[in-house]
Amino acid sequence: MIKRKRSLLFLLLTGIFMMLLGAAAFSAEDPQTMNKRGVDLGKKKMYKEAIGEFDRAIEKYDKDSAMAFHNKAWSYELAGNVKEAIVNYEEALRRLPSQTLSGEKLGFIYYKTGDYINAVRIGELVLKYDPDNKEVLKWLTDAYMKKLQQEREMRKGQEKETVKDTLEKEKEPKKKREETPIIVATLDFMIRTGYYFAGNKGYRYVADEGAILNVPETLFVRFTPIKAWEFTFIAENPYLGALTPPEIITQQETLESLYRLGNFMLGLGFIFSQHESSNLSFGMNLKEWDFKTGFLFGYTKEKMRFDIRFYPRFLPHDGEASKGQTLDFDMLDWRFTYTVDKTLKYYTIMSFKDYYLFNHSAATPISDYWGVYDIGLGVTLGNISPANDSFAWALTIEYRQRFYLRDLGNEDPYSMAPNGQGWFGMNKDKWASGSPFSGYRAIGSELSVRVDEQVLPYLFLYQKFIIEMGDLSEDHHEINFQIGVGGMY
Repeated sequence: MIKRKRSLLFLLLTGIFMMLLGAAAFSAEDPQTMNKRGVDLGKKKMYKEAIGEFDRAIEKYDKDSAMAFHNKAWSYELAGNVKEAIVNYEEALRRLPSQTLSGEKLGFIYYKTGDYINAVRIGELVLKYDPDNKEVLKWLTDAYMKKLQQEREMRKGQEKETVKDTLEKEKEPKKKREETPIIVATLDFMIRTGYYFAGNKGYRYVADEGAILNVPETLFVRFTPIKAWEFTFIAENPYLGALTPPEIITQQETLESLYRLGNFMLGLGFIFSQHESSNLSFGMNLKEWDFKTGFLFGYTKEKMRFDIRFYPRFLPHDGEASKGQTLDFDMLDWRFTYTVDKTLKYYTIMSFKDYYLFNHSAATPISDYWGVYDIGLGVTLGNISPANDSFAWALTIEYRQRFYLRDLGNEDPYSMAPNGQGWFGMNKDKWASGSPFSGYRAIGSELSVRVDEQVLPYLFLYQKFIIEMGDLSEDHHEINFQIGVGGMY
């Protein structure tokens, strides 16, 4: 009986020893072995068991590595490198939050360095796993009090920063809209009046025959879809000065495109002109059209801009092969602008326009010619721009010296050399006879004042007062008034 009991006890002790030995062997396994076993179980479709192996491998890895990070942090702490000690203690707790020894060390470092918010955070984490931890309880109560004070000071600092930022934003100018509008459009009309000092004397209205209205009018549209490309369209009954017959051009349309290449601008334009008159030339009622192709050139640099528009008479040209009656036109327009600042700029202009009516069917072909040559300068005060948020204004004062040219019934209409038509009225055939500029007719002096009022960010009104004093050899002076409305975006 006693032997049987000893046998049973021996077997029990042997079993317990084997279980402990197995457990020790299992615990001694490294994460790699557990991971491999999990893979094998997964291949056998034993997914639940495989996941369990992977969890144990992660737990084993975190425990081992957490202690390694703790030891590394402790070494940094002893060496006086508090910054690296904090980093490694934090990593140890991230891998194994229940490793309270790391929490004790880290929390106390935060407390000593005055970071009470993090000291409380770590202290609470330690007490979660070890509620009676004496090391943490030594400083946690004081850390709570100082944390509250620290948070109050932080809130005050944030409030001050918020107020400071608000004041700075209020001081900052509001973001302006683009100075250069994408589209600008204007529409204006002119009332012409004249004071006649020859013939039927007195002050009266001057009719200006047009295809649409019998007053000078202009529709202008400029479209700039991108900064490098600009398109302009103009439809008008143009005003050509006090002494040019109004019916010379009764309607004109212009389409131009300008492309920017760095500081330079190159472009192409087309002008379609209409003439309609009775008994102005050749004793006939005429209705003629003309089409011209032109070239545009410009240059900009900082505050300066220079523009040339050139529409030569020969594109296309009415020559000896033409039939019937025709209208021919050419133009050279030069403009220089200098912007001193946003509220002051000045400009100079030169504009030369020639108009020819040909009678190719006459026994001897003849031509009638009128020219309008302007040289002027102007200054603009103020600024009209879509960037303006409130009422704005601009005042432009301009002076022009205008030269009127005329040569009628010329029997050498196709000459390429100066024949009294064009070229400032120069005539090679009359140079020796004392009339080198036989095409010159008269001179006029024009002064204009224009006022623009921007009533809305995208809407403005303008008025222009024009007075032109002509030669006393002519029959009248003119006083004109222009009104218009414009939009920009």
